[in-house]
Amino acid sequence: MVIFFVKGLKGIKMKIDNEYATSNVYEMMELKRCGLRYTFVKVIDGSTVWKYEKTPRLFEVLKNFYINNEFVR
Repeated sequence: MVIFFVKGLKGIKMKIDNEYATSNVYEMMELKRCGLRYTFVKVIDGSTVWKYEKTPRLFEVLKNFYINNEFVR
């Protein structure tokens, strides 16, 4: 979860990012292999960032990906 703090005229407001973002190609490939498609893609400072809707399935796949792959820790 990404939380943004924005200072405005009426104080500080908190905004929560509703999408999960990754720039890890291996992570994107695993999500694709498991049938999860990104909602959109951004290029930020020359790096590609894939964004996904946050779902229980997404986090289950990510959990298994990071448990089973030492090279990305």
